[in-house]
Amino acid sequence: RFLSPEGLGALKAVLNNQVQRAMNLFFGSVLATISLTVPVVTLIAFMTGNELQFALGAPEMVVMVASLVLCHISFSTGRTNVLNGAAHLALFAAYLMTIFA
Repeated sequence: RFLSPEGLGALKAVLNNQVQRAMNLFFGSVLATISLTVPVVTLIAFMTGNELQFALGAPEMVVMVASLVLCHISFSTGRTNVLNGAAHLALFAAYLMTIFA
């Protein structure tokens, strides 16, 4: 149960009410993980001749596309509000329903 240095820094920023710094740290950490892990796993699967499946069904694809659209709407203006946060929480609840359904 250890957090990466970015995670600890982001939590410290949240506790100090530095929301922009916390978001930058969290997004940077996630972006690095996704942009490094997915291509490497894909390359290894290709080199070893294994088939790679991301295993997203129709409900998961709908939630993923909705989350991308919602993130674009929320973060393109540079300002967010409570309504944006509520929409993200509702989408997270929908995601949880797809997991346990």
